[in-house]
Amino acid sequence: MPEGPQRWARASSKGRIAWLVGGIASISGVILLAGMFLSRTSSAPSGSTTASTGLDSEVRVPPASQGSVARSGGPIVSYFVKKPAVCEWRHLDPALGRDVLFLELPESPTEVWWSAQQGRVWFLLGSKLFTTEWPSARAVDHLLDAPETFMRSGLRNIWLDETDGHWWAWNVLTADVAGTANDAVELWKFDPAAGKWMTVERIDTGLAGEIFYGSGNWPKVLEGKIHPWWVQRSLTIESRMSLGGQMQKTKQDIPDSMDEQEVRWPLASRKGALLLFKAGFGDSWHAMGPVSYIPREGAAPIPLYEDEVSFEEKAGFLLFGSRTSPPKLIDLTQAVVREFPEGAFHALWVERK
Repeated sequence: MPEGPQRWARASSKGRIAWLVGGIASISGVILLAGMFLSRTSSAPSGSTTASTGLDSEVRVPPASQGSVARSGGPIVSYFVKKPAVCEWRHLDPALGRDVLFLELPESPTEVWWSAQQGRVWFLLGSKLFTTEWPSARAVDHLLDAPETFMRSGLRNIWLDETDGHWWAWNVLTADVAGTANDAVELWKFDPAAGKWMTVERIDTGLAGEIFYGSGNWPKVLEGKIHPWWVQRSLTIESRMSLGGQMQKTKQDIPDSMDEQEVRWPLASRKGALLLFKAGFGDSWHAMGPVSYIPREGAAPIPLYEDEVSFEEKAGFLLFGSRTSPPKLIDLTQAVVREFPEGAFHALWVERK
């Protein structure tokens, strides 16, 4: 895989954080509230800019990301690379083979949202919400800090509501944390005049300790209380890349009898090309190892992974994710397997406008 600028490479990532759920709401016509930006320039290497994070180090925008970067117009692969002192956020345009350093972060984001329509990305570093232009960053702005209990919840969301211009958030407060009989959903609204989050409502879900296991249709408690608008969210994309998500997207079915059996998954971009993997069913269908790729009819399988993978095919390319190994990208028209660098993780397709 072509390597982009490496001059800023040093860093450690505090790792990936959690599976999160739910939709995200409107950021169209974004009102970036005055006085909430804390971006600044410091004595970084020539041409780069930084934003204060309140963490161990800063967010750095390298010169390659600030300029006008040639793009094919197709989807981009967003991914991260752990380095000795920072976490690199990189963009790969597979059609051009161009790999660009987007940002340098002190740690990996806990959540990311992209709006192709607005040309902007939002991300959480710890409890701090930042935003910048996308896919070419120019300045990174710190918007606000998430509510305290928001960061203690595995089920949560934060968004700007274009109907009232306010930031909103919700999070699940489990019974053991809340000290109550049932799990609750907290609904928050940011008051810019007071500079803090205000609790709008705490909603009893009627569930006790079961909310993380899919019991009941608990998201319905938020119906009519929020005004979502579609943007691309990292955990939504990650869920779509699961085998269950791909079955739903492609309308392909796997019979129950195929549990723990080999599946031959046809690839749309090249006739006769297949994925081979073992199907496993738990909470949903999973693509288990060994995983291999057959580039054309009659060709020998090419081994890819020994563990569970997620995958998604777009624009003639097949992207893989794994919890234990770096991502891979296959150019299906050329039958070429591209390896991501060691330390790479969380590779996702992001659509452009």
